Amino acid sequence: MKINVALFLLCCITFSYGQEPSVSFENRSSFFPEYPAIDEDPSLSWGFLTVPENWAVPKARSLKLAVARLKNTSGKSDAEAILMIEGGPGAGAIEGMGYWLQHPLRSDHDIILLDTRGTGFSEPRLCPDVGQSILQVLAKDQSAE
Repeated sequence: MKINVALFLLCCITFSYGQEPSVSFENRSSFFPEYPAIDEDPSLSWGFLTVPENWAVPKARSLKLAVARLKNTSGKSDAEAILMIEGGPGAGAIEGMGYWLQHPLRSDHDIILLDTRGTGFSEPRLCPDVGQSILQVLAKDQSAE
């Protein structure tokens, strides 16, 4: 736990050094309201990391990056963390949380899932209607007639 807090503070200090914009973290309930049991699991925590959209512009608008933390299953309070950032275009890391729930790495490490700018549960979404638009195209009759 101490290393996670130290790592988080180090990131905040590093990213904000010489910059006026501030960074903050806000806890919230689960990103999956359809599964209320997730909120009751003490090994899972959720929140938003608020950062400037443009670090070079002090008065730039803010972005809220969605974060989920899956504590290690061994109960270590000083476990090292693994930060997971999804590599696919437009995909969020938190959506794939199910993969990490029983993952062997979780036995000794906390898993931090971060939805990067405009993806997953982060706000604002860069292209919020793209998924719906693709589904509409696929739903149309595409026959040659």
